[in-house]
Amino acid sequence: MSNKSLLPQITVNSTQVLTQLSSGQLLTIDPRRRGGLIVCKRHHAEFAGPGSAVGGVCDIDSSKVIPVGDLALAHPESYQERQKAYAMRQKWFRFTLAREIVIKLG
Repeated sequence: MSNKSLLPQITVNSTQVLTQLSSGQLLTIDPRRRGGLIVCKRHHAEFAGPGSAVGGVCDIDSSKVIPVGDLALAHPESYQERQKAYAMRQKWFRFTLAREIVIKLG
């Protein structure tokens, strides 16, 4: 068996990301990579996939973050980038909710 990891190495410090989210800072998950972030809150967790916005007013109450895969974060530069990232976060939320319903009903 080779020494290669089955998953790409995590290059993001989860403590640092949690501090940024708790401060209200808005970040986006790099859409060119195959990674995401599980944002844990008091009573539930949300997955934010590639292209999604994380932070801002939505994630101030986060208690933990779990990086998944090859994750890179960036600051959105323009209003259009922020809007696109928020829309992508909503799509990921709907996608994971739909998967949960199918699993429960299936």
